[in-house]
Amino acid sequence: MTIDQEREDFWKGRAMSLFRALAPALTELRDAGHQKITKASLNVEKILDLTQSDKVSTKNREAIFNTLCEIPGFFVHQKNPKHPSATTFVNQLKDASAMLRKQLPYFSLI
Repeated sequence: MTIDQEREDFWKGRAMSLFRALAPALTELRDAGHQKITKASLNVEKILDLTQSDKVSTKNREAIFNTLCEIPGFFVHQKNPKHPSATTFVNQLKDASAMLRKQLPYFSLI
């Protein structure tokens, strides 16, 4: 296995964890008529917004929050988004959400 394949497998795993956390919340929003599930709903800002949204159940917000906690730099980002470790978190979340957007057509939510 090459380094590129290992990196892609790593991000696929992160993306799948993120998807397992996001899918119930996005489905909840879709079913309530608040948001259609699209690739645009999987960007960093919208993912972070879901952890604070009162349109999403507490259970689903906590699932997203707990998944984000596993990404290095998340807590630093919460305190100081301009800190270098926070930038690392955002970049890692961007990589995971990009991989997720790549996989999205394979799921029946859209």
